[in-house]
Amino acid sequence: MSISKNFLKYLLVSILILPIAEVSAVTISPTNVKLSNAKKIVSLTFVNDTPNSINIQTSAFTWKQTDGKDLYAKSDDLVVVPPIVTIPANKSQIFRVTKKTFDSPSTEMSYRLYLEDVSPEFTDTKEAPGVYFKFNQNLPVYYNPSDKAKANASFISASLCSSSGEESCIRLDNNNNAHVGINNISINNQDVNTGGVILGKSYKEFRFKSTQKITDKIIVKAGDLGDITLTLKK
Repeated sequence: MSISKNFLKYLLVSILILPIAEVSAVTISPTNVKLSNAKKIVSLTFVNDTPNSINIQTSAFTWKQTDGKDLYAKSDDLVVVPPIVTIPANKSQIFRVTKKTFDSPSTEMSYRLYLEDVSPEFTDTKEAPGVYFKFNQNLPVYYNPSDKAKANASFISASLCSSSGEESCIRLDNNNNAHVGINNISINNQDVNTGGVILGKSYKEFRFKSTQKITDKIIVKAGDLGDITLTLKK
């Protein structure tokens, strides 16, 4: 069953306005999980820097891109240990991530891992009012049989897509077997402040408002692949 994007946004970050003394936070690393046949287990460190214990419940979804849209479905192929845990104040917790099956897909497999803060609402009438943040961590997980597999800039192409009004649209096709991270798109040396992830053998449309006239060439800022100059297909 597919999960709506609005539901996933709700899982990503929840903010509760509750009476506590200060704004605190949690940190997690790494934020990008990569599994392979050579690295079948990845450890995540969750640091609770708040003055309260946090209850974390994990869940996993497959992540696909069809017709340029992100689609998610519940999955039991991704295994996280522990699946639910209480992390005391100012302590850390190690989560270990793996897969049930390590097969040999031709295209990298992608998932989303959710570490959901299911702690009860915190109140303390002795303290001054403040803002209490509940963060639900939303992490990408990639499985590629070869840990040496990398995307190639020559397998990325660009074209214009339909738009209206002041909006512009550029479609990027990723013909690699692995995902590509897009940090930004530059038109006439001006960044249009858009980005995202294109999964292997998928495409994504990037919509933005820009005063720049789109010429036949753009620069795609693609993380580890660097700046890529692409000619727009007509």
